[in-house]
Parts: sequence; structure tokens; C-alpha cells
Amino acid sequence: MANLAGLVRDRGDRGRAQALFAEGLTLCELLGERYLEAACLEGLVIVACDLGDNERAARLAGAVASLRTAIGAPQPQLSGTAYEAAMAKVLLALGDTAFAAAWDAGRAVPLKQAIAEALEMTEPRLRRTAKGQRSRAGAAPFHTGKRSVRRGRSPW
Repeated sequence: MANLAGLVRDRGDRGRAQALFAEGLTLCELLGERYLEAACLEGLVIVACDLGDNERAARLAGAVASLRTAIGAPQPQLSGTAYEAAMAKVLLALGDTAFAAAWDAGRAVPLKQAIAEALEMTEPRLRRTAKGQRSRAGAAPFHTGKRSVRRGRSPW
């Protein structure tokens, strides 16, 4: 999903890319796919930068760096160009001191908190409900187990 979201973003549809990165992050969190969580979080860092939410972008970037360190997964070279450009833009906007403070704050937060912050900037249909579950208006609930993603239909 992160690859599709990146493609959509590159074609200029930032809103759809944001929704796809958020949906991918939600699914990866449910499935425990930490490497792909990092990729989706990086996509949301770029989206936050595009939206001018530079402090959030720096915090999320710190959280991604912490996650990648924890799982021993460096950033893929092919996806790094847009991410590095976004980080340069955020650094320029915030300045060294504010960037470092936000980055360090992001590195210090638990992954679940960073994911919650990333999802806060997404469409309301992907936000957490009061019970802590993610809500997707108009969609069947996500099932893990023998049933597939949408009402027993195969996602393939």
C-alpha cells in the first residue's frame, strides 16, 4: 500500500496518498508488519511536510528512525529521495534547534503513540473510536483469522 500511496502522491493527489498511507499503516499495525509500518509512517512524514505541518513531520521522522533502529531496517535507497527532500524542507522551516527537539521527542515516544499522532492528521474515517479501535465508515470490520479483509471475500 505504501508503494501505491507514493505513486499517487507523486502524481499530485496528496489527499488520496494520505488516506492510502494511513490505511496501510492501520493494516500493518494490525498485522504486526513493522518494516511496512515504517514505510507508511515515512509516507505520512512526507505528507505532513507537504501540508506545512513541519513540527509533526520532524516528530514522526524521529519515531520512524527509532523504529528502523529497533528492527534493524535501514531506509531503502529508492524511497529515500522524496523523504530526504522532505526532511531538508522541514529542517529549513524549523531551524536546527526546533528540528532537533521535535526529532528527539519523536524518538522518545512509544510506537503506538507515534502511529496515533500520524493518524490524527488523516481523514476522520480512519481515526480511532472511543474504544480504541479504528473506524472506517461504510466498510466492513477488518478480520484477522480465517475470514479475509472484507466480509469473507478474498482480497486477491
